[in-house]
Amino acid sequence: MGLDRFRRLFRVLEERLWLNHAALAPLPLPAKQVFEKAIDSMHRGDYGFIDKAEEARRLFATLIGCSPDEVALMPNTSYGMAAVSTGLKYKPGANVVTTDLEFPSVVYTWLALQNRGLLKVRFVRSKNGVLRVEDFEKAIDDETVIVAVSHVEYQNGWRNDLKAICEIAHEHGAYVLDDAIQAVGAVKVDVEKEGIDFLAAGGYKWLLSPIGTGYLYVRRELIDELETPIVGASSAEPELVERFETQPIQGFYPSKVFRPAETARRFEPGMLAAHAFVASAESLKLLLEADPDRVEKRIAELIHMLRNRLEELGIEVLTPEMDKPAGILTFKARKPEEIVKRLRRMNIVVSARGGGVRVSPHFYNNEEDIERLIDAVGKIIR
Repeated sequence: MGLDRFRRLFRVLEERLWLNHAALAPLPLPAKQVFEKAIDSMHRGDYGFIDKAEEARRLFATLIGCSPDEVALMPNTSYGMAAVSTGLKYKPGANVVTTDLEFPSVVYTWLALQNRGLLKVRFVRSKNGVLRVEDFEKAIDDETVIVAVSHVEYQNGWRNDLKAICEIAHEHGAYVLDDAIQAVGAVKVDVEKEGIDFLAAGGYKWLLSPIGTGYLYVRRELIDELETPIVGASSAEPELVERFETQPIQGFYPSKVFRPAETARRFEPGMLAAHAFVASAESLKLLLEADPDRVEKRIAELIHMLRNRLEELGIEVLTPEMDKPAGILTFKARKPEEIVKRLRRMNIVVSARGGGVRVSPHFYNNEEDIERLIDAVGKIIR
């Protein structure tokens, strides 16, 4: 069966054309229903749904090709990245390599550590919106602790070659932290095949999940390598969690030793938004049912079509051309904010980013959606 069968699950299409998944995503109907049911359960004092949030961990692990033990539930991408940046150990002279195309939270966590004198931040400079592998090779050396880079760049949709970057980093004994919020759910991500050490992704974009959901992947061999600067009661090994829940707290801390969980669960800060994660699980089921390979193929077809139609109108496309594009295409505009406002008045939702208009369709969008956008843009620029 085709992917168009999923359109009925996105009620947003009854009111507006949503091409803004790189910013925020509408919840599909199954996620909305589970979310509302959980809210109603809380209203009635029934919290039995909390344990079901664990399904989100398992499904996300399936989506990126790892074990559930390597996944921590996070409130957002930034928290996951900070868990890595504050958990690493830095020797004198250490540096971190990132790029000039990153979302601020990718860079700020390292600049904050640089302000404390713990490391130096190096930037790979883009050329015409492209980040070249050879420039990563020049920037990474034996003093590099980690490379922090986006799988897909948020402004122009450039898709980095994570496998090549990981190979270079590993040759120098460095790790790679992948900000995958603009990738997972839109393009196929396989952390083992690509050699990714750490991956952080919020759920509210391409994963079609509520705000307040996010995921952190830590390669199994590296779980013990990271310190746990922020811990909650559930960060401890399961035996300790069970004891503090069932036994008197007096005398609970005789050893004064914190023993973290053996899994990535140790990085979880405490009680998370379980009602949001049960909804996220429904969206993850949907993405897996649709098949990540087919999802990526469908989105790439829509991006190629959009590029061709914009160029027919004589509009410059800022997103570099790629054989396998991600879900973001940005085109040049004199007044992008004004165009975005006018499109919204026509019930078409996109964003202004990087000096242009950013369009980000998902797998349930179709060719008619792209034609509707092109028709609207054509009327605006005439």
